[in-house]
Amino acid sequence: MKGKRLLMLLGSVCLILVLMALPSMAACAKPPAAETIELKLAHWNPPDAPIYITAETWAKEIEKRTEGKVKITIYPAQTLCKNKESYDACLQGITEVTITMAALTPGRAPLLDVMFLPLGLPSTLVSARVAWKLYEEGYLGDAYRDVHVLWLDAVDPGSIMLRKPVRTLEDFKGMKLRTTAGTAARTAEALGATPVVLAATEIYLALQKGVLDGTFYAWATAPDRKLEEVISCVIEEKVYGAAFVWMMNLGVWNSLPQDIQGIINECSGETMAETSGKIWDGEVEDAREYMIDRGVEIIVLSQSDKARLDDMYKSLQQRWVEEMEAKGLPGRETLEAALRFAKELQ
Repeated sequence: MKGKRLLMLLGSVCLILVLMALPSMAACAKPPAAETIELKLAHWNPPDAPIYITAETWAKEIEKRTEGKVKITIYPAQTLCKNKESYDACLQGITEVTITMAALTPGRAPLLDVMFLPLGLPSTLVSARVAWKLYEEGYLGDAYRDVHVLWLDAVDPGSIMLRKPVRTLEDFKGMKLRTTAGTAARTAEALGATPVVLAATEIYLALQKGVLDGTFYAWATAPDRKLEEVISCVIEEKVYGAAFVWMMNLGVWNSLPQDIQGIINECSGETMAETSGKIWDGEVEDAREYMIDRGVEIIVLSQSDKARLDDMYKSLQQRWVEEMEAKGLPGRETLEAALRFAKELQ
């Protein structure tokens, strides 16, 4: 009997001790750490190029704002996917985030080709603002419905870089000029040249071997391609433009917590369009000075040739409008919007 009482007493004491310890145990217990969200970002630019700098700027801001809950690993210079495959790589989940352009996915976003027209846009910043505004206000329709669009940006309005000097518009006849497909190729044809569609990574060798006489290209990235080694001069006419689309895999986007989505949206959109535009414009002056210091000549066309170019640009714009309208697309409305935004956003 005494043994039973002793056991009951010991049991009660143990229970009291356990109950007393519970609050302390609860205080010491740590909640499980939130799982880090890991994203891959693939692009085709080498280190120090504007796209590379833009990607790093965005990724660092996301990681900072999410306090490390999101980690973004960047795969530059086509190390994860080729530039022509970027859109499909994003759809298939090979990369969660990437960049593409309309010329790499012909037919997907025909109205975005308006940004490839010679619109006379003064800077990359203005070009990026116009591209984002066109998307934001619905002028591109549902072209990118299969992905989550983060932001749009642009290149600095392109110049003509040549192996041998060209002094008049007549000198372009019969020349082979590298362009992107579509609208930029039409501009080369209007000059009397033969457009050759090549990836940016192929330009150097084609110029070096004489396969090309020149290329439409942007100042900001020319030194990254070492073009000063294979060209002798540049005509600084804004003969074409280009717009990029930064995107995320839609399934991945939909799986993200709402607070993370909110932070990503705050760090993207108009904010990154402007940031990217400023990055490109900052690179332009440095690149221009770098190439001039290495012997690249700047050729200025005569006023009469400039006037002829202006007429040619208007003709190209009208042709594009007619082609879009023939497909049942609002070409004129889109062009007028782009030109209107350009004035408003300068």
